[in-house]
Amino acid sequence: ISRTFLAIALFLWGWRELGHTISRDVATSLVTIYFAVVGVGAIHFGRLREVAVSRHAGLGLCVVAAWMAVARASRVEAIGIKVGTFVLASLFLLVVAYWYRREREA
Repeated sequence: ISRTFLAIALFLWGWRELGHTISRDVATSLVTIYFAVVGVGAIHFGRLREVAVSRHAGLGLCVVAAWMAVARASRVEAIGIKVGTFVLASLFLLVVAYWYRREREA
């Protein structure tokens, strides 16, 4: 249980540190990328060690990362940036879902 606490504490610490960087836009982008990377790492760890909780948490973090990207893009007035962000978030989730399903079938 101490490893779980350490992992959660490190995640929260990283989130807090990245949330207070240079500007609000940079912080939002870094936190979104952080959630995506940690989510993929948690899925990978859960796959290697056969820990279902880790895989589920990773999938949740990936969904939160995509939601954060979409929520941030909805405040942008430029239609190109908005559409591009929506497409990238969708592609990210599709790739994670494909990777997750492909490893499940193997």
